[in-house]
Amino acid sequence: MTIKGRYSITMNISMGAQKGTLILEPEGSSLSGSIKSILGSNSFAGGSIEGNEFSFTFKANAPMLGEQTFNVKGSVEGDTISGNMSLAMGSFPFNGQRDE
Repeated sequence: MTIKGRYSITMNISMGAQKGTLILEPEGSSLSGSIKSILGSNSFAGGSIEGNEFSFTFKANAPMLGEQTFNVKGSVEGDTISGNMSLAMGSFPFNGQRDE
């Protein structure tokens, strides 16, 4: 099964569980898409895919921190997605389900 799709995710950050939407658009071993969260809507390109695992980087303006680079690594098993997002201040897990 492909990782392509729209996922409803929960990010477990220090302020508690935050809902978001992650759209993955694979093309060969490359990955692009977007993530919508409490930080707004942010597009990304230049990500990579290997089997059911993926990684990408995006930039977003975080409250009181300014622009931050987020490094995302995760995997998809069936319709379930999980992984970790990291930035200079630490990291946090995310998980969710495919919407379509």
